Amino acid sequence: MFGGSTMANVGAVNYLTSLDYYAFGQHEDIVSINLAEPGARLSNMLARFMDEVTDLKPDVALFLDGFNEFYSNYLRGRPGDDAHWTIGVRKRVESPIMSLLDRALNQSRFAQLALIRTGIFPSSRHGSSQVDLTRVDEEVGYYLRARESAEVLCAHYEVKCLFILQPIPVLEGAPTGSTEAIVRENARYFPHDHEMFSRGYALIRNMPGDHYLDASGILENLPDAYVDVVHLSKIGNAALGKFFYSAVKTALNHASP
Repeated sequence: MFGGSTMANVGAVNYLTSLDYYAFGQHEDIVSINLAEPGARLSNMLARFMDEVTDLKPDVALFLDGFNEFYSNYLRGRPGDDAHWTIGVRKRVESPIMSLLDRALNQSRFAQLALIRTGIFPSSRHGSSQVDLTRVDEEVGYYLRARESAEVLCAHYEVKCLFILQPIPVLEGAPTGSTEAIVRENARYFPHDHEMFSRGYALIRNMPGDHYLDASGILENLPDAYVDVVHLSKIGNAALGKFFYSAVKTALNHASP
């Protein structure tokens, strides 16, 4: 199981409310290993797949992706950059003094309001109020190239790889319960999220691929499925976990002689 913080169960209270448990914990016919890392893009997942998983010879590999493919975009990241590189590593490598200044300013509430929120100092830790949609297109292209590379590796190592587009609340047409409050609060700080993710997800859907599954709408009209703009509650984990199990069983059945 590969993914970012959603797959890593950041919103889960305990193991019994995790994606792992809801998907496979009650089924003795499947054993799972969760290798998700918060902030990971598909390219990050692919590197770990090559380094740590191929020798294990798994039957199926799940990649949950979507949100992190665009996360660095409103943090002023360059197309192809992941969240960790964008937020801090890039400045530490390329401009150490600016990195130290960025960290210092973020310790002061006054500096955040006077210098960062006003745009005088371009902190990589705070989102931009603007979104360049051409960069969204570039991010999709980067993602699709990573998926194509993953497909080649999966075929070579005879692993059934499934690429699942994750659900996010900002794309729900009529959010209900606490989800509606989450979307409304997020729009105060990131007003272009709906436009950005709508465009990015639409482009990904237009290039489905052989092992692509769209789970982005499975939580539509399911109250209280999220704890924030990306992480799932136990209700959301239960629904997505059920989707995972069904997808894996289908893949295994199709792979059987």
